[in-house]
This record gives sequence, C-alpha cells and structure tokens, in this order.
Amino acid sequence: MDVDWSAADAEVARLRAAELWNPPAGTAMQVLGTQRREIPHSRMLGWLLDPTASHGLGLRMLTAFLRRLGHGELTDGLGAEHVRVERELVLEGHEDHQDRRADIVVRAGGTPVVIELKVDAAEGTDQTRDLAGHFRRLHPAPILVFLTLDGTDAEEPAFLSMRLRDVALDLRAALATAPEPAGAAGTVGRRTAADYLETLGTLTRTNATARAAARFWLRHGDDRAYAEARAAAWTVLGELPERTARILGERCATDDLRVTIRTETVRGRRHPRRDRVVLLSRRRWLDERGEPTAGIGVAVRRHDHPDDDHWLPRNMPYYGVWIAAPVPRRPLLARPRHDQPWGNWGVDWDHLPLSLDDTDPAADPVDVYATRAADLVQALWAAHSADIDAVVATSAARATAPVPRDPGTAGHPAARPS
Repeated sequence: MDVDWSAADAEVARLRAAELWNPPAGTAMQVLGTQRREIPHSRMLGWLLDPTASHGLGLRMLTAFLRRLGHGELTDGLGAEHVRVERELVLEGHEDHQDRRADIVVRAGGTPVVIELKVDAAEGTDQTRDLAGHFRRLHPAPILVFLTLDGTDAEEPAFLSMRLRDVALDLRAALATAPEPAGAAGTVGRRTAADYLETLGTLTRTNATARAAARFWLRHGDDRAYAEARAAAWTVLGELPERTARILGERCATDDLRVTIRTETVRGRRHPRRDRVVLLSRRRWLDERGEPTAGIGVAVRRHDHPDDDHWLPRNMPYYGVWIAAPVPRRPLLARPRHDQPWGNWGVDWDHLPLSLDDTDPAADPVDVYATRAADLVQALWAAHSADIDAVVATSAARATAPVPRDPGTAGHPAARPS
C-alpha cells in the first residue's frame, strides 16, 4: 500500500485540532510519573472495588470484576457492608511458604478474592505459588487473580488471568451507568475515577487517543514507506549544517565574524553521539589554532548508530549559545531556557522547530530549516553576543594575568584563590 502523504498530513492536523494526536500528560498519575508503578494502581483498584468508597459506583466494579472471573454469583444479594478490601496484606512465612504480601484482597461475603497485580515487573520466583498456599490455609476455595497488562498466565495454575484492559472497559461502563454522585465528596470521587480511567485507557490503549491512532495507522500505515521516509529525513538533516553555514556566511561573515563547522562528541549512556555543529563567533573568540572557544549556533545529530532510527527528541537539531570551557560558561549556562544545559550549550538553547505546515509543499525542507536556523542564530546573537564577549574577555584576562607572589615567601608563588 502506498501512503497518501497529503491525506495523512491532513488527518494528523485534524487529530491535533481535536487533541487526539500525542496529547500532553494530563491525568494525575501521568503528571506524577506513576502511571507504570504498581502501588498507585493497586491503591486505585482497591478503592474502585470497595463499594462504600467515595466514587459512588457501589458494587458495579466488584460485580463486573467477579463476572469476568466466572464468579458473579458472589455478589448476588450481597450488601456493601459485607465487602472488605485490604491492600498490601502481610502473610507471615511458615515451613512451606515464605513471607509474602498480597497486593489486594477483597473479602466478598467471606470469600477472599486475592489479586496479584503486575504492570511492568515480572512474577517473582514462587510468588504466586506461595500466595496460593497462604490463602488455602485460610479458606478452602480462595479466588486467585493474576492481573496484568497483557493477560499473562501466572506460574501457579490456580490463578485466573485478567487484563487491565478489561478493568478499563468495566470502569467505562460503570461510569456511564452509575447515578450522579451525592455530595461534594462524591463529586470529587467520581472525577478521580474518571481521571484514573483516562490513565488506564492510555496504558491499555483503549482511550479515544489510542483509537484515533489505530484508525490512522490502519488507513495510512506502511512500514516500508515510513522506513523510507525516516531515511530521507536523516538525509535532509545531514545536509542542514553546510546549508546553514552557507546562509550565515552570506549574511554575517566579516573581518570580525567567522562561521565554523565542527564535530562534537557527546557521551551518551549507551554509545557516544556525534553532533555536527555550526557556530557564529567573533575572531577574538578563536584560539591559536583558529578553533572557536565560544559561539552561537546550531547542532545536528549525525546518524551513526542503529539506535538513531528511533525518532526521539534527542535526535532533533538544536540551537543556542555554546562555550567550550567549563569555567567561563558558568555565568551564561546558569540561565538556560530548558531545565538544564545540554552539554556545552545553554542560554535559550532549544530544539529547532521542524514544522513545515506554513510552507509551500514543494519547497525544499533543507532550505526552509537552514533559513530558520540562521534566523534563530542571528536573533540569539543580538541578544547574547555582548554577554559572551564579556565572559570570553574575562576568561582571557584571567588566563594571562601574572601569578601574585607573597613578599614574605622567598619568591614562591602565593596560592590562587579558590
């Protein structure tokens, strides 16, 4: 299947307008970064299965949960007062089974429903076997549930498998059918349940955003075409440094200003990355070899490693103020635009905008990006070149200043101030 790029681009624009394309984090768990941690999910699930909790859903979630397990009869005629929910229940070891903690235990009319939850972690050695043994000592027929993202089976065959996606579907149905909550606490509780549904929807790919992405891929997806597009994108970025340098040279090169291109190695967690850097500098910012010690410019990541095929923000070109030596750059890098400087970059460093929405579709993206990069460098030059000049001059003066001598010490140099 050939991709209709114009139709795909138009559909992405529609999805963005509807906030269905890569929306920012919005739920409480997403903002807190806990959407893939088991304990927050365990607390939320225990709260939802408690019919007396402030969500106001009553027995709906517990009934739906038990029906999926084939035990819906446990809630027939069951009053909310006969349900008790415990979390992180400690089980002391004995001769057959070691100490364990049960994530969630729901006692429905005396029958324990034991839920072992896994989001990203794998089952521990003998974990479900020990849990089954502990609860069989307490009840002749406990209901044992292994709740995971993908419905993985537990090592202990007595555990019934369930997916978090099923919980999300049941919560959506419960929120749609439950009466309006009573009181201020009920209103807050209902909003909390709805917020958690959105977190579950993102995690299990069952929310509106995931459905929109699925529709897009089923209509426009083509692995070969997208791989070719990605390779072509790296080619465009590979041409960007030289094109940007040429534009800056045409606009800015004088006896005092120099445009240089250099390769800078940045140490990554897995492997070094190499950036192709274009810098606009003053002549007096160059060292004795003609290499810049400071400048304002643009950096483009080179496509040197297979990991680069994953299009992530770290692969995007970026621009800002660059100063090589750590001491003179401190006053400037203390004022980054982002949360922290990137390598030797600071002071309004940012990713180069790659949107082409407002350009002629036939325009060469290299020309568009190079012109944009040159404009940003010139704007930063107007804002920061005087500060850089002062920092470089101060650093040079310190480097050439004579070392003071202590007159009371037979010609030995005094200690430099720290």
